[in-house]
Amino acid sequence: MQPIAQPIQEKDERRADSPSFGHTRRPVRSYARLMASFFDERELLLDLLAFERKRLDSLITFPENEMMAAYHLQLKDALYRAVSPCRIDFLEALMRFGYPNIVSAEVAPFCRCIEELLRTARDNDESEPAAQFFTETLRQMMKAATKADELVFLDGNPEKVLVDGYWSHYLTTCIVLPYATHFFDNEFRVSEVLSGTTNCVFVDSKSEPLIQLSDVWVGLLSRLYQFLDEQSLNYRQIDATHAAPQLKNLRTIKRLIDRTDATHKSLLSQTAPPSVVYTREQVLQSLCEDENSVGFRQG
Repeated sequence: MQPIAQPIQEKDERRADSPSFGHTRRPVRSYARLMASFFDERELLLDLLAFERKRLDSLITFPENEMMAAYHLQLKDALYRAVSPCRIDFLEALMRFGYPNIVSAEVAPFCRCIEELLRTARDNDESEPAAQFFTETLRQMMKAATKADELVFLDGNPEKVLVDGYWSHYLTTCIVLPYATHFFDNEFRVSEVLSGTTNCVFVDSKSEPLIQLSDVWVGLLSRLYQFLDEQSLNYRQIDATHAAPQLKNLRTIKRLIDRTDATHKSLLSQTAPPSVVYTREQVLQSLCEDENSVGFRQG
């Protein structure tokens, strides 16, 4: 991931510590918006998840928040849902504060900025009470953090780098399944970081049919997740002219996922927030139950 550049020009007259995320259209031309135009949904999602990890880990280090470590996934989910509607404004706010390094003088304004974001999300939240609870809990944690002198994990990092790489996803696989030999497609940066890992091998996909097959599967899952994210439990957008093969393919994919899960839980991993994963599973389950449960869209 290339370092985030500073905005070319900034015409926002609002105070940096009290933004109105997603409500004011601003004539800002910045590298953040240009950069975002080249991001796909998955890459931006991973970037936001990286922010959530550092930011929440910093909050949980406070003694009064230690008990919330058990709910870190729910808190990250709340932050993701709050950020999603205003991602570009959020990235620009991070740049203004110098993230991922928040100096002492900027701790309070930075925390107030995120608190305002969470307040807006709370006021507009129509999800179940449990999700609203964690949004409010995180807002209170952020409010309390305005009194802190520093935020650990948000100091001493490479300047203007939002994500330093995705190698941790590779490493996690090697750690979770230590007795397996993992074959990865050649990625120079990843192979460099994991050079001391003994149970992984980096190969050229052009000469490895199984790597090629895995690439096909990854592409298929990507399309599947995109399709599921566009659906709801109340309306299933299945083209009636292609319903039979679509349903057959969906059920085949679900059967493979279920068999993998039954073989070993560690064979499946998700980078998406828990609420997104849950919704996808519910939609897929609903679609695969039987044809009578599917609302067809006439082609």
